[in-house]
Amino acid sequence: MAKRWPIKEKGDSSVLNESIQFPTSKKVAKNRLLKPPMTESMSTWDSQDMSKSGFPTQQLINVYEKWSLGGFGLLVTGNVFVDPNSVLGPEMSFIHPNFDSYERKNAFRKSANALKRGGGLAIAQLSHGGRLTPIKINPHPWAPSSIRHESKVKIKEIPPEKGFIVGIKVNTHEFGNKDFPSDEVVKICQEFDKLGFDFIELSGGTVEQMILNADKIRESTKNREAFFQEYSRQIKPAVKNVKLYLTGGLRTVCGMNDVINSGIADGVGIGRPCMAEPDIAKKILSGEVQSVAYNVFEDSYMFYMMSSLVLLNQAAATSVDETGDDLTSGMSDYSQTCSKAILKISIVLKMIPKFMKRM
Repeated sequence: MAKRWPIKEKGDSSVLNESIQFPTSKKVAKNRLLKPPMTESMSTWDSQDMSKSGFPTQQLINVYEKWSLGGFGLLVTGNVFVDPNSVLGPEMSFIHPNFDSYERKNAFRKSANALKRGGGLAIAQLSHGGRLTPIKINPHPWAPSSIRHESKVKIKEIPPEKGFIVGIKVNTHEFGNKDFPSDEVVKICQEFDKLGFDFIELSGGTVEQMILNADKIRESTKNREAFFQEYSRQIKPAVKNVKLYLTGGLRTVCGMNDVINSGIADGVGIGRPCMAEPDIAKKILSGEVQSVAYNVFEDSYMFYMMSSLVLLNQAAATSVDETGDDLTSGMSDYSQTCSKAILKISIVLKMIPKFMKRM
């Protein structure tokens, strides 16, 4: 049995079970829990033939199905790139008119159905690698800063009556990752609100931060459960309609309840812990658990990330039909205190095949 994050007191999950209606699309999320976007790297890849690359695989479908049946009200995919020349690495999904095909559409249709199987709302995270695109993929990538902003035009092309949900991820790292937000981030979120976005997901992780600043997390940030609550505390009163999700560091029911009851967010995201337990949302909402599984590597960003990826790949190895009701079947337990050296060696050995495929 997994060791869990310690709790100060028992929390009532009823507020987390409440639904959320989005302002523009009018779609309704069945509860306040979000499966946030996280890198998966589980799509087909053939560097010699891009027409065969970027399809969701059965492994990715397995993971999506487990997260969906795991109880989340809103589920956002990992990166789906809009340009095959601007992906962040091999085995990442992409869509593009030049590579449109029945096979690609069918693969994405299967992944979408898997993500919606449990009754949650499924959202695709559309992405562009920009200046972080690897040289091996594109030595001269387009950077987002050189492209004219067209958000307003694009929003107007999606009639609200179509029920199409439009959200956006805002990273605190892009504003310096300070403990307190600048006026700039508040004003930007106000503009998203005016444009009719359904939701904003506020978090702190970016690919650039992972590469350049992996283990430098402020002590003041570590010491609170919701890492970016000060940003949310300033943004929420400044917007009128857009729904705000807060992701990062939330580990207990009481911590999640505090975020909702204090009015600083409408919903909460559970990121890496759902890699260890695809059904963590269901466990929290039913009152079965009061916190997420502990990970002995949470004080080391790199090994926490690697251990989470190991767990993700273990979850992808089997379908729901194979695991039955136990969505964590066949997955390692990194919650127990034992020799970290042994665990680190184990993690590295498990990740070698994945890294070799990218060479």
